[in-house]
Parts: sequence; structure tokens; C-alpha cells
Amino acid sequence: MIGPAAAFAPAYARARVQFLEAAATAGTALGSHPLPGTGADGETLAIDTARDGAADAGALLILSSGRHGTDGRVGSGVQVFALHDAAWREQAHTAGVAVLYVHALDPEACSFQRPPRPAPAETAAGGSLTGRWLQILQAHGRHARRVLWLDLCTSDTPDPGITGLQALLEQACPQASVRCRSLPCGPVPAHSIWTDADCAPLIVHARQALFAGVAELVAPSDNALAADV
Repeated sequence: MIGPAAAFAPAYARARVQFLEAAATAGTALGSHPLPGTGADGETLAIDTARDGAADAGALLILSSGRHGTDGRVGSGVQVFALHDAAWREQAHTAGVAVLYVHALDPEACSFQRPPRPAPAETAAGGSLTGRWLQILQAHGRHARRVLWLDLCTSDTPDPGITGLQALLEQACPQASVRCRSLPCGPVPAHSIWTDADCAPLIVHARQALFAGVAELVAPSDNALAADV
């Protein structure tokens, strides 16, 4: 396990590198979906995925790192920490739950610190984000019978965009009982350099929710998917 602050990056370009390094170190199955255009620092834009668990798992937990700048930075840090968290990963493995990490649902918005765009969405340089999301969900959800999608965010305010993501998940996984919701991780520190003291509360809250998400997916009744984390 790494220190909380070590998981967080100041910008999308560095956050992407840290995510890919953590996913590779964890031995997950990596995927990348490049998008047109470049980021704020000229970097490649891509929706990256890491799957931890069996390809034919009946239960799938999707953890996405938010759809705009602030959410993306915080969500990426939670994902990186989770990939280094042996106890969390063992819990999911033992329960038979596959975890799909989706890094930067909207890489362009994350890089340029722009507000999120609701689904269906297009990149400024052209190309359908919604189409990429659907491809990812269909590829990873085809064997699942229960799917829980948690989109990491920084605000407690209900996100209307979740409705669009829920509809997309239902389209991608018609055979499954599915649920999509935001996972607020807490307020973002105002200063640019974060310490362990800044990041620890975010990690503690998110980690509790991830363990709860695994328990929810393996609960006896499908009604468990309607419960709030």
C-alpha cells in the first residue's frame, strides 16, 4: 500500500501515467481507447481501463474516475490507491467480483479542467465519447449478471449525468441487474500540493464504499443493488 498523497497527481497527464503504472504493477488486464486531439500539455487523450478479476465473473464493479477536472484528479487518486491496496483487492477476488477501473470518462475535460458533459457526449475534436463508453461496457459486462457502477466525484450534489450513464449501462448489459450512481469522495483541498493529511479522509471514505460495493454485489437479493453506499 502507498501513502494517500502519493496516489494523487496535479494534472491529467501525470495522473494517467500513475494509473497505468499502478495497473501494470497490479497485473491487471489493460486497455486503452485513444481520442482525437491532445490535452492541455500536448499529451495523448485516452480512456484507459484496467480489469482486475476473471473475464467471466458474474459480478462486476465498475469504478470510474469522474468526468471533469476536479473529479478526475480525485477519482484517479482513489483508483491508484485501490490498485495498490492488497486488502481491498483480495476482498474482491475472494468474493468473485471483477473490478473494472475506467480512468477519465472524459479525458479532454479532465485535462483542460472543464465541466462534465452529459451523455450522449462528443469530444471537442470530434468522436463520440458515448460510443466509446458503450464499447467498454459491452466488452466487460457481457458475462456479468450483477453490475454496480460507481462514478467518483467531489460533490454531494446529485449529478444529473448519472441518469444518462445508468441508461447506457442498461443498454450495454441487458442481461444483468445494474445500478449506476455517484460516489462523493469529499471536498478537494484548495492548495495545489496535497499531503497525506489532505488525502487520507478521501481515501478512508472511498475505501469504505468500495468494500461496501463488493458486499452489495454478492448480497443474496438483487434488491441490494438499490441500496445506497
